[in-house]
Amino acid sequence: MRFPSLRSAGRDLALKLEAHRKANDVIVLGIALGGVPVAYEVAKYLSVPLDLVIIRRLLAPQGPGSQTCAVNSAAISLPRLSIGCGDVAARFIAEPV
Repeated sequence: MRFPSLRSAGRDLALKLEAHRKANDVIVLGIALGGVPVAYEVAKYLSVPLDLVIIRRLLAPQGPGSQTCAVNSAAISLPRLSIGCGDVAARFIAEPV
């Protein structure tokens, strides 16, 4: 299914999550950059808190644009790919963004 915008995708997703509306034990996490507009619409519709996960993409040494994984500031790889981030992630996290 194609959506005209990320926000419209979020509104559609929110409707599917109606059962969680105004729940006390729900928080929506938006992964920057593309996930934030989606998460905003979901959190707004469900009337639940929104928090952000800030990531840094790590590029593979094979060439430009070849993404290996993404890590957050706690050095947790998102997602854990079979090639993994391992020592590469630790080196890049220490460098300024």
